[in-house]
Amino acid sequence: MPSSWHDSVTAIFTENPRLALEIASGLNGVPLPPGVPVRAEARTFNDRPSTDFAADAVIVAGPAADPVRAVIIEAQKRALREKPPQWARYAAQLWTFLRCPVDVLVICPDAKSAYFYAHPVPTSLPGYTHMPVVLPPNAVPALITPEQAAARPAMAALSVAYHGADPAVC
Repeated sequence: MPSSWHDSVTAIFTENPRLALEIASGLNGVPLPPGVPVRAEARTFNDRPSTDFAADAVIVAGPAADPVRAVIIEAQKRALREKPPQWARYAAQLWTFLRCPVDVLVICPDAKSAYFYAHPVPTSLPGYTHMPVVLPPNAVPALITPEQAAARPAMAALSVAYHGADPAVC
């Protein structure tokens, strides 16, 4: 059962889909062209409903008929061996539908789980090794002034999700 942290992180990105593209682009060094429309899509992206192929969130950039990039959001509080192969399947499956680059952005609240997930995932498909994009706590700024929080409300929410135990964080 998802936790309130999990649900909060997922809501941050579904309500602010551009943030997912900004973070993924910043972490993987692949910029998104300016002015591209960005939207949250359905969490399932296969022909039949299945909890096995239900991401936490799916964000797509570009026109519906010609997307340019997609980001699958996965919020993970602890290391689970079955998750990376599942994400490789998610990325491959979404790519078959959209035919654009797909990142899996893994949101980890602690350095230990971030380190666990920040490794290539080999598959049996020739040439396909999946590399998740992992957001560790030290990559999220701790916003400490009301002005910082007001200027970037979605990042402020993420800052609280990551650094909420720090009394200085807004």
